[in-house]
Amino acid sequence: FGYLRMSSMVESIEEKDKYLELSLEEVKKGEMIKPNDSELETMRGYVIMLQLAVDPATRGMTHSGAAFASFQKAIQLNPENPRAHYLLGRMQHGTAQFMGGGSEEACGSFQKAFALLENEKNDNPFAPSWGKEEAEKALEGICQAGE
Repeated sequence: FGYLRMSSMVESIEEKDKYLELSLEEVKKGEMIKPNDSELETMRGYVIMLQLAVDPATRGMTHSGAAFASFQKAIQLNPENPRAHYLLGRMQHGTAQFMGGGSEEACGSFQKAFALLENEKNDNPFAPSWGKEEAEKALEGICQAGE
């Protein structure tokens, strides 16, 4: 997650790709320890989604489907994973904007994510805890604003 965040702090495509690739390597290491983990699959999809965002014209055809597939697999592995629902909503919203559609499907995913995050409790200090603020902003900025 740290490498993923670092990719947003640099300007060049090469630097962004470097950090995203490092993030993907860490996901793969995690999968060796815990295969078929919803959070790791969510992170894989997040990396792919950000790789797409770095160069949408070139990567759109290959990365869009892969990102959707990762988020859907993460939800299949754990339907209660709020981060998978939130990021699926981001992909749905981005696709709708690109294709000229509405945001209803994305808003459904954002609402599901926010509801899950409202009730998320985890005693593990290493468990992912991000997403609530992001889902709330998406609900306000996209769904309530009627974007």
